[in-house]
Amino acid sequence: MQSPVFGVCPNDVTKTKTIDVLIDSGFLPQADGGPEFPGQLERVLSGDLVPEIYFQPIVDLRRGLVTGYEALTRFPKELNTAPDVFFQRAGRVGRRMELEHMVCKLVLQQRSRLPQGSFLTMNLGPDYLLSDLWEQLVANERDLAGMVIEITEETSISSYEAIRERSAQVRSMGGLVAVDDAGAGYASLQHILELRPDFIKLNRHFVKNCHLDRAKSTMIEMMVAAADRLDAWVIAEGVEIVQELEELIRTGVPLAQGFLLARPELELLGLSAQVAGELSRHSRMNREKTLEPHLMSCGLCLSVKAADDLLRYETEHTVAVVLDRFKRPQRMLERHPLLGVRLVESFMKSQVASSPRQVLYRALGRPSPQRFDPIVVVGNDGECMGVVSVDRLMSSVLTLDAQPLGA
Repeated sequence: MQSPVFGVCPNDVTKTKTIDVLIDSGFLPQADGGPEFPGQLERVLSGDLVPEIYFQPIVDLRRGLVTGYEALTRFPKELNTAPDVFFQRAGRVGRRMELEHMVCKLVLQQRSRLPQGSFLTMNLGPDYLLSDLWEQLVANERDLAGMVIEITEETSISSYEAIRERSAQVRSMGGLVAVDDAGAGYASLQHILELRPDFIKLNRHFVKNCHLDRAKSTMIEMMVAAADRLDAWVIAEGVEIVQELEELIRTGVPLAQGFLLARPELELLGLSAQVAGELSRHSRMNREKTLEPHLMSCGLCLSVKAADDLLRYETEHTVAVVLDRFKRPQRMLERHPLLGVRLVESFMKSQVASSPRQVLYRALGRPSPQRFDPIVVVGNDGECMGVVSVDRLMSSVLTLDAQPLGA
């Protein structure tokens, strides 16, 4: 395991001694921030020095618009310390969770500024999520609607069961869960499989020069396909050049963020006209490759009984979806031509940005009795957008296959 500050192995005594010498001689800053750091930290925690929250847009590459923001902490300039370093130093003096708690409260205060239909992500460590401070926080919140909790890799997860319980708590309050920096540090495939996140944030390592490295492109495609089967969204981080963006679009990545698209700002801004125009060109070409054109309306109800009554006494819809208070699908009922109104067991969900071909393959891979059940389609905030039928997907795929090359 590497040191988060210097990138050296803690067991490598020679390298550690070398770094100690560099620190003592003034060539590197002190790892703990020096004697002035406790006072600086106290001023931040007491509210004397208040961090600012910046927002970096997360862009829907299919539709060419901002769909969310990542909240990023910036400490006052007089501290002259990068945010990650300041958090690390707080951890070394045993006060990181206090700092996370304070920043978390600041971020939650920003929810009222969110544009309608967008979400806000914030980074939290596993230790904080399992702490009493987190319990105090959620006890004072009515809900977490619009929030995505990014579980960071600063420390390993000692108990997946405990974190799964916290993830369930976040979702029950209307929030969503992300695994940060997938592919780096502790965020292994086990991390994703154990937590079943709603978002998988792809580490910058895979994005950098992905247009030049076939292995990276292949890994990105595999991650997108796996995420779709897990009902998750992939967010590619650190997009900096046009060629990377074009490759991400080609590989089917639905969401991305990076300096090429938009830099962090104090305001919740949209895209520049130039970026929006370029993405609009791509979105026009890619819309037909998503589920959006194939959506069918359905009845939206708040209880199974209401859904059952709707299908029995009204003829407009053949499918009704039961939603929770955050408009997320919980149950699905169908008026079947042979079986009558029935509750669809283990209904399938898919993201609206998914490829019809991929969703069709997944649907036909279900057990025989469920193979032709309707599929519920959700947006990036988890809300139900409608349903799609297997026969519509078949028609879409056959139509695309029948088009001549270059059409």
